[in-house]
Amino acid sequence: MPYVIAQSFIPELARHPMLASFDFRGILVASISEQGRRNRMNTSYTTAKRATMHRAALLLALAASFCLALGFGAPSALAAQDEALSVGNAQLSAQATSKVMHRFADVASGTVAWDASTNTVTMTNATIDLDKQSSKYVYYGISVDGELEYPTPTITLKLVGANVIKGGGTTLSGAVYVNDANLKVVGPGSLTTQCPGATYACHVDGSLTAESGTMSVMGGNSGFHCEENFLLSGAKLSVKDTRGSGVNAEGKVTLRKGSLTVNGAQYNGVYADSGPISLSGAKVAISNAKYAGIYTSQGAVSITAGTLTIAKCESGVSCDKAFAIGGKSTKATMSSLESSGVYSDGFTMKAGKLTVKSCGYGVSSKSSASVSGGTLSITGASEVGLQAMDGTLRVKGGSATVKCTKSNVYALYGSKKVLTKPSSLKAIKGTVGAGATIKANGSTYVVGDYGDVMLKSYGSSKKSVSVNAVWYGGRSYDIETIAAKAFATKQGKALTALALGKNVRTIGANAFKGTSSLKTLNIANFYYYSASMNKKAFAQCGKAGGADLTVRCKYNWECKSAREKLTAAGLSHRARFTA
Repeated sequence: MPYVIAQSFIPELARHPMLASFDFRGILVASISEQGRRNRMNTSYTTAKRATMHRAALLLALAASFCLALGFGAPSALAAQDEALSVGNAQLSAQATSKVMHRFADVASGTVAWDASTNTVTMTNATIDLDKQSSKYVYYGISVDGELEYPTPTITLKLVGANVIKGGGTTLSGAVYVNDANLKVVGPGSLTTQCPGATYACHVDGSLTAESGTMSVMGGNSGFHCEENFLLSGAKLSVKDTRGSGVNAEGKVTLRKGSLTVNGAQYNGVYADSGPISLSGAKVAISNAKYAGIYTSQGAVSITAGTLTIAKCESGVSCDKAFAIGGKSTKATMSSLESSGVYSDGFTMKAGKLTVKSCGYGVSSKSSASVSGGTLSITGASEVGLQAMDGTLRVKGGSATVKCTKSNVYALYGSKKVLTKPSSLKAIKGTVGAGATIKANGSTYVVGDYGDVMLKSYGSSKKSVSVNAVWYGGRSYDIETIAAKAFATKQGKALTALALGKNVRTIGANAFKGTSSLKTLNIANFYYYSASMNKKAFAQCGKAGGADLTVRCKYNWECKSAREKLTAAGLSHRARFTA
């Protein structure tokens, strides 16, 4: 646009006797055209483009100042620039871009039409065979140049019927190439690009909105590449065998409605350089990406609606900020992954369904992780199931199934602590980290720092029980602590026989209070002489407050010392000791 407006001043300036010797047009063309050509040689030229606009703006200001000072009137904008639209080797000149429909006769079949009044390219059953163009070198299938206008114009690509762009060799910059403009794709038709040698299948030097219709692209350093944002709002898109990422955006990626399928990418399925990636209703399927299915280097990833399927990639979702999933209808499935299902700096699950199968790490958060709702299923994790590497892991709601390939692999891990609600842990295979509350055989335990557990609340229906170790998640945990009032439960009241094992090291106050049916306490394997017992640990332990309780020792000679220790810990003096 600076070129358009500035050159409208040039005839008036040139006619002025004081300025006739100045080559305004040459300066302007050299400034914009040459810099523009340099920019197009670089696949990421946002900074250079801004420099070009600044240069053009300075020239525009100079021209405007001369005009105002010399009394010239306001300029009139030209309709368009030279070579505004190209189809293969055919170019539409500025003189042809009046408000009428222009058709390109050199399309192999069908039509490609341009409406300058609406900035719309319409393809109707068009086949563009770039191998049959008049020139040996073809750079674009369809190219539209916005010529640095401000605000950035939006080009509409309307698809009617079935359209094809094919061929072009390795000199092709893009099957669809939009420069200095945004692109909106609308249906109801389709476009298939078959240009494996192209630098990009679809390149937009702005934002891309896929509103409706169908686009199937292949090859290129990216399937869909945009210098700003990418929005899927209803179209059906597919990418196959790209040398880069299926979708590559410098800004944010929004997958709101419609569908996106990526099969075969030498980098990532969907990539955002500096913005977040959000799935809020679309159907997304990604497979055979060399690296991540979804990756953003500086943003977060959120899934609030829609479905996501990722398979046969190095990792599922990877982001340097938080990952969040919610929404009752949300469904995400990730399988056959070399590394992680989700790798992020923060993980939150409030609703929906997340399934991760056959992976190294199921969900790995660099900071804290939280599951408060929804259904989480991680199976076949060979390294870690669900972890908060430098924070707290919370599983306080919803349903979590975490099954690792080996029992000595962490199913649940938090470097600071693991906080769980036992009813939310539906099935666990693997080690559970410190702080977790688990439930086994009806009883509730809290995992300690060294792979031991504390019996928090007795809830087994068994009337005769040994307290020494508990089996959970495919491995055994030593019961080293019996918490205060641990047996003060309905099930504890019905208990008739109790044996304390060698692993028990600490007993809290009133641990056995209320065991009114308990007749036998076996301490043959209990290291009572070194255990730490609260002075009320055995208070009201046994039938009749302990008067009808029999305490069995390993040897007769132990009975005296055992009596001294246990009565000092609150046991009734009327209890009977025997070997």
